[in-house]
Amino acid sequence: MASILQHIAPLARHWHLPTRAGVQERLRRWRLAHALHAMRKRRYFRLDIAETDDAYQVEAEMPGYDKQALMVEIDGNAVLIYAEGEMQDDAAARVAREPQYRYFSLPQAIDERTATAHYRHGMLELTLPKKTDGRGKYLAIR
Repeated sequence: MASILQHIAPLARHWHLPTRAGVQERLRRWRLAHALHAMRKRRYFRLDIAETDDAYQVEAEMPGYDKQALMVEIDGNAVLIYAEGEMQDDAAARVAREPQYRYFSLPQAIDERTATAHYRHGMLELTLPKKTDGRGKYLAIR
């Protein structure tokens, strides 16, 4: 009697379970798409960098922030511009805003002692002089 019975699966041709690798690939694509969507929603302020013989000129568009909400940190050749706090709206109302930052590194070290920053009309202007006394030193090979 056992030889007469057959295993019948009517939906086997139309329905299949995905493999473990397929599920992991779908999750990876979903996470990547979600991360890209979150990055698109986040706004970064525009930044322009110009180089002269003795300094870097940086201009950052940061409209609506108070001067106290801005911070610039210099460490060697790395620069961090950070803005947090409330932003002033055109109607003189305060609007909460998530922190924004830009981090970049420059080809040459910056002299922190003579660097200057000015914030006027929504533009942050940095003058970052190049460090001249921090040059490398040759070692004598014995």
